Amino acid sequence: MPSHYESRRDRAARKTQNIRNMFTNNDTEAVQALIDDASMGGMGDDMNADGYADTADADNDNDDDDANNGGDDGGGDDGSGGTNGVENDGGEEPQGGLGSDVWSDFNRQFLNQVKEKIDQSMQLVGRGNNAFYRGSFPQKYRNIVSPSSDPLGFWPQEAHPLSMEHFSVPDFLVWIPEMLFPKYYQNNRPKCKWHNTTDCINLKGYVTTPRHCYGAKRTLALIGKWYLCKIRQQDGSRPHYFRSYDANVIANCHECVKIQWQKHGFYLSKRAGISVSLLEALRSGLNQGLGVSGFRNILLERCKKNYFLIRRQHQAHVNDIKSHCYFITPEQIEERKVEFFEFDSKDFDQTVPSCCYLIARVISLMESDAKYKTLRMQMIDGKHLSGDHSFKLVKCVTLNGTKAYTAMYCIMNEFGQVVGWWFTTGTGMKEIQAQVKKVKERYFQLGFDGPETVSTDRCCNERSFWTRLLGLRESKEQIPNVDDSLYEEMEILDLPHEPKLATTTQATDILVGEISLFLNSLPREQKVIGVDCEWELGRAKADLLIVSLMDDRVYLFHLALIGPRRTTLPMSLKTLLEDRTVRKAGNRIHCDISKLKNWTCEMGPTVELGHLARARCLTPNKAPGLSLIISTLYPGVEMEGKDSAGPRISRWGNTLNEQQILYAAIDGYATIIGYKGLKAIMDPKVEGKLAASEVKVGLSITIYSSGWKSRVAEVKISDEKVEDRKVIVELDLRANEKIFAPGSIIGVIDEEMLTTTRQSINSLLADLPNDESQVIVKFLWPLWFCRRI
Repeated sequence: MPSHYESRRDRAARKTQNIRNMFTNNDTEAVQALIDDASMGGMGDDMNADGYADTADADNDNDDDDANNGGDDGGGDDGSGGTNGVENDGGEEPQGGLGSDVWSDFNRQFLNQVKEKIDQSMQLVGRGNNAFYRGSFPQKYRNIVSPSSDPLGFWPQEAHPLSMEHFSVPDFLVWIPEMLFPKYYQNNRPKCKWHNTTDCINLKGYVTTPRHCYGAKRTLALIGKWYLCKIRQQDGSRPHYFRSYDANVIANCHECVKIQWQKHGFYLSKRAGISVSLLEALRSGLNQGLGVSGFRNILLERCKKNYFLIRRQHQAHVNDIKSHCYFITPEQIEERKVEFFEFDSKDFDQTVPSCCYLIARVISLMESDAKYKTLRMQMIDGKHLSGDHSFKLVKCVTLNGTKAYTAMYCIMNEFGQVVGWWFTTGTGMKEIQAQVKKVKERYFQLGFDGPETVSTDRCCNERSFWTRLLGLRESKEQIPNVDDSLYEEMEILDLPHEPKLATTTQATDILVGEISLFLNSLPREQKVIGVDCEWELGRAKADLLIVSLMDDRVYLFHLALIGPRRTTLPMSLKTLLEDRTVRKAGNRIHCDISKLKNWTCEMGPTVELGHLARARCLTPNKAPGLSLIISTLYPGVEMEGKDSAGPRISRWGNTLNEQQILYAAIDGYATIIGYKGLKAIMDPKVEGKLAASEVKVGLSITIYSSGWKSRVAEVKISDEKVEDRKVIVELDLRANEKIFAPGSIIGVIDEEMLTTTRQSINSLLADLPNDESQVIVKFLWPLWFCRRI
């Protein structure tokens, strides 16, 4: 019976001896109870999380009951330091992650067993600064360990047959640098995060509950140790504990250790953590134009796919139990055939970060190098600047629920680079006067020439402002006037959005995820994408795949660079092209289907634009060029680069230049607007049939030539009489936009319904008077070739 005045040293030694006796006598029940007690944080004030006496601190009688107290929150609000989910001042040990109940009982016991096996392999010998680790770190637990990827190989034979809990164990990372990389830690402990030395450090064992972190496919557990700073404890400063994975601790590590953390580590926040590689993928996705919600959907889909693979593994294992495990009773076999854990159940321990969490983490990541970006931006110059106010972005900037600014003024150079930008409360130039002076000082300090010119949409009002602040000289040279009438008929097809280009499999998956997210928001009948391919002459496979969406966005997939040695497309892209719920529209699409077949992709279902145009009587045949379709739908609009010497016959297998990207993007944009334009026009053979009983004066109709060869014009019915299956219609020759086939022949009639002349609409237009008076002609047209609008 221990004395009431038993010292802390003796009490620790007694409990240590009791634990050794349990293992020596194979008292499994007592050992299991001890493990459960340790996992719930009930080991006693002088025992660490593994059930061993805290020998490193046993000689310090001033510790009182602080062995389970304290705990630095691991960093600040910026998320870079990494906290353990508990805001405290050192009064109790932080529990890590989301609290002690974040893991299921089985997973918590498993993670505690991992700690025990590590301590059995590397035992701490000695005390204080003379302590050192004996043994080597288990190779099995280096880097990120994924038991669920191969449960049959991970678990020892004694654990077979495996239960559902064995298949649902999370991935984990053991981060104890002094044990993983002992040659970089001469004193077998990290440096203090406050004093940058090892002299004030005492080892305090494992953090009781591993941190809950987000991985690319599976939830991860971060196992680490915690340490006590004796100087801060003696001073009464709180917190005086820190962990092996705190940001300031890693910052003081050897460079090789930092690189290892960047490969396998996490960005830690107050209550969780996210994989470094996952967050960098999100950052790359944002640079490619992917939204956070789209990235989260991709992550969720990836986690669910991993879940279903684990579920299938478990089912296959259960089916083999009866044939391989004769010592299991039929009742136990049936018990193991219970339905596997649900994806979002606590037993499976799988969660996906919210969009808000991802945004907060990626902003912290971007802000970490904000100083570099600011300095780099301050080195941008330019000889020809342009400035303007923008009012769209400020709508997202609010202060206490109200709009804080009126506009954002941005200055760019001739290369499209941002020279400077500022939020403004108005549209006057006086508000940014001091900032523009700083831009001029930048030119002087960095030795740049210029600027020479500034362009703005309010040059008359701002001329003196820019001349005075930037020292510009007003040119006396007069620019000759240009006759705008020469260009009234010219219009070039212009892109509403910048195209997005993918040259890697990872970028392809991101862009396909964005496309799928948009398609999922549409009703089934509107799920259509435009598809076009480009390839070098003589090649059997497509080098570039162009995909356009109904909102006019264009995506380019450079297949020649994505898979130079592959025979198949990336799975995400192949799934999109073979999705039977999504129609693929294209012009002469049979050529694209043939080129994609050599990538082992059976694209379908497809819609041929040429067939749609012919069915609507817009083209003379079923295989018109895309430029003909566009010029027919949008008169006066031309497509650039369609000549034989243009990018069309260039080397699409090499890295794309700007001309090729523009050409491909215009092709994709023209495809989708061509489809939308054709669908907006009715098919006269199916829709809009006009019966004799429906003929009314003033009814607008579309007339077609005999044999449905062309769409002639939009006219109005002039008389309700229908004679010889013909109807009297009238055409306004001044309404050019309603005349589609001016070469058509019509028979003009007079008041007595007699045909006075038969001539083409073009000849009638040539004889129009010079005044703006309305000119109406009447003629007969077969009722069968009339359709309601």
